[in-house]
Amino acid sequence: MDAGYFREQRDAPSINTPIVNVNITEAGVPEEKVLLLHVRNDKLTSPSRVNIAGNAFVGTSRAFLEFYPKYYETFWHWISIKKFIGSDQFVMTETCRRYKANCHPFFPGRFKSWFAMAYAMSGKRPFNEVSSQYLFLDEPPKDVPKVPSGMSVSFCKDLIVTGSDQNILNNC
Repeated sequence: MDAGYFREQRDAPSINTPIVNVNITEAGVPEEKVLLLHVRNDKLTSPSRVNIAGNAFVGTSRAFLEFYPKYYETFWHWISIKKFIGSDQFVMTETCRRYKANCHPFFPGRFKSWFAMAYAMSGKRPFNEVSSQYLFLDEPPKDVPKVPSGMSVSFCKDLIVTGSDQNILNNC
């Protein structure tokens, strides 16, 4: 959880008090989903669309092992189409939009409640229902390029260059 959650003394837990006081799977988050905070409701056309807060996310090892590759597939897809990334929150938002089966965005009751996850994890706010306002795709995209693995990736003269294209890099 981001340290900003506890910048105000009133929000900081007492010494030796756990920050997380709930079991999210017992509270209703499926084991295969990462719990995230639906913090804004930016339109799909927004150039800086942030619907998921990047300051806290919670899940089982299974959830993260399934979510992690989806995040990097989204990240690499955006690189391959030369889309501006700019922030992990942009990628997180799009990953959840694409892969509903891996995300559990909860809505804390109002938008821009940037630190609502602390209240959820302390047991003071429910988080078991997926936000009805989150804009999921019906199906994940099928045309996503494979994420390169075990090779260098670079950029040269408006081209994405992978390890197999080193001759291009030599001429940059």
